[in-house]
Amino acid sequence: MSLRISRRRATADKERFVDVEWERSLARTYPVAIRIEGWDRDGFLRDVAAVISENQVNLLSLSAVANPDKTATVNATLQVTSVEQLSRVLAKLEGVRDVYTVHRDGR
Repeated sequence: MSLRISRRRATADKERFVDVEWERSLARTYPVAIRIEGWDRDGFLRDVAAVISENQVNLLSLSAVANPDKTATVNATLQVTSVEQLSRVLAKLEGVRDVYTVHRDGR
């Protein structure tokens, strides 16, 4: 998509035209809350975030808690474009070392 913008110069009455183009994203996105639980260890949160990033899913929010029983709970809100994309990232998260459950939050 192109747009022609007209701008007047302060020193003259001549018009200058600049062609401008930008990408137009038509894909709808949906926020989805998920919960990830696993055994707490160094790098656990980094590994979870890396899987989300590698699957080209935007992370809207994230909170993590290290529990006294040596487990970790991660609550995140992902921005996905489809159920297929969500299923793919959830399956990949299940494969992260020391993760024992991944599910949509509130279900």
